[in-house]
Amino acid sequence: MPRLSGDYELEVTEASKSVLVEHMNILKSYADALVLIGGWAPYFLLEKHKSPTSDFRHVGSVDIDLVIDPQIIDEERYATITMMLLDRGYRPSPQIFYQFERKIVSSLDQREYVVGVDFLTPKPEKGKGRKHRH
Repeated sequence: MPRLSGDYELEVTEASKSVLVEHMNILKSYADALVLIGGWAPYFLLEKHKSPTSDFRHVGSVDIDLVIDPQIIDEERYATITMMLLDRGYRPSPQIFYQFERKIVSSLDQREYVVGVDFLTPKPEKGKGRKHRH
């Protein structure tokens, strides 16, 4: 179900944005194999390309969606990514098969929020590939 701008509290989106920045730092050596999609993608595109006279502000997102290139990230590299995230306090989501999550305190209201990071891959060709679970 699509979300509306009223569904995005600034405190939650700022917490989500800080998790995204942290992920980009943790996983910078894999930048050539990760693509940001979902709600954060248009946020950054608009920040970079909107007219200087525009006062439009994209609301951001409450979670993070990254696509992994399976041609670059094999099982060994995926295991390394998993270990890097676990070492930083991220845990596999008990509800979502392909998601890591972490509690983070918002700098705006000092409340704790759970932010999820989805790691997605294209569907493999029939008879090829494997399913990953952290």
